[in-house]
Amino acid sequence: MGDFMTFQENTAGLISSVKQNINVLEKYKEFPGQLYQWTHLTDRYLTEISSLLSNFVGGINSFLSVNATRFSQYVDAITLII
Repeated sequence: MGDFMTFQENTAGLISSVKQNINVLEKYKEFPGQLYQWTHLTDRYLTEISSLLSNFVGGINSFLSVNATRFSQYVDAITLII
């Protein structure tokens, strides 16, 4: 009877260890999905920042182009007047 009790205690510890290992393996299995979500999130934010910078630079470039044209026309007008 004593041998059976020690066998039961050992198997209970073994079952507990196996359940813990299964939980750890489940967490390892979830890691690639979490990593993909993180990189996708980072990629999305970097794309947004890149788009904002591109729009900002495009706006500044357009503003400078319009003002350069105006300035050129002002110089031509002044040259014709003088």
